[in-house]
Formats: sequence, C-alpha cells, structure tokens
Amino acid sequence: MKQSFRRVFVIHGYQSHPKDCWFPWLKKELVKRGCKVFVPRMPNPARPEKSSWVQEIKRAVGAPDENTFLVGHSLGAIAIIRYIETLRKNQKIGGAVFVAGRAMGRKTFGGRYGRISSFFKNPISWRKIKRRCKKFTGLYSADDPVVSTENGRLLKQKLGAKFILVNNKGHFSRSDKVYKLPAALRAVIDIYKK
Repeated sequence: MKQSFRRVFVIHGYQSHPKDCWFPWLKKELVKRGCKVFVPRMPNPARPEKSSWVQEIKRAVGAPDENTFLVGHSLGAIAIIRYIETLRKNQKIGGAVFVAGRAMGRKTFGGRYGRISSFFKNPISWRKIKRRCKKFTGLYSADDPVVSTENGRLLKQKLGAKFILVNNKGHFSRSDKVYKLPAALRAVIDIYKK
C-alpha cells in the first residue's frame, strides 16, 4: 500500500552521528512542514563498511516509494547511491539531496581514504540509479577541504543532479559551525514539490 505522507531519511557521514551539525535543525524544520523524518545512526562511523551502511538504510526505510526522500552528508551520499542501486525494478524513491556528497573514491583522492574504500570498490551503476530515482540535488561549498566540487559536477553529469555551489560553508560540519542549513531545506522542499 502506497504511503501518502512524505518520509525523509538523513544519512550522516564518516565519524558523525544523528545529533551532529545541521541534522537536528533540518529534522525539526521538515517535521514542521508535515514530513516524517528519521536520522538513523549508521554502523561504526569511524570504520564504515558499504554493506553494513546499505543494510542500515534498507532497515530504516523499509518499503521505499515515491514519497521517500533521502539526504546524505559526505559519505552518506555514496551510501545512498549504493542503497538506490539495490532497489528492485518496481521500487522507486522520490529524490535525494547530497550535501558535500562524496561520489568519487580512491582514484581521485589517493590512499588517504582507505577506510571508506569499500564504497568505491565496484563501479557505480548510474543508469540503474537514474531508473530508481529521477530527482537529485547536490549542495557543495567552494571552500570544502574534504570533498571537492568535482563530486557535484560528476553527479550533475551522471544523474542530471541540480548543482548548487555556496561559499564559506567548508564541509558543512560542526567544525565549520554549520548548525542550520536553509539551502538543504530548500533543496528537499524543491524536490518533493516537483
């Protein structure tokens, strides 16, 4: 049975947690607008593994539908991409927003990111992802020291994602003192209103 209410799942990144940076604020703002919002704690965020993160998203989401929306920060973005790859032919989600979303792995960033290499081991099935989800937005900061804007340009090229570039947000994290993120809220609303 199809659900009529919007569900939003916010997936944190590497070495993060559900109460970190702007996640509680985004949850509160979306709840005010009638969404059901979930921010699951991803397994072992200091040593993340693709399989356990994808399984946790599957567990949290349950039955996906076109009223299901996902927001990923940093490593949470590639976790969402890998989750969408696992959806069956008849399963679709409404959209995804990536904030400083990592979409490229070792070849681009060198061996420093060995702990997250499981997310990038296999090629990404971009065509399959586009069949399971039609609406994507990537939000990036020009001064991000962790994830380059090239990740957003790759998502635009491969998924037709809307690419939003802001200034002075760094990696959109607590160390950058980003506790409210209106651009992410607008991106989610824009996706579910289309």
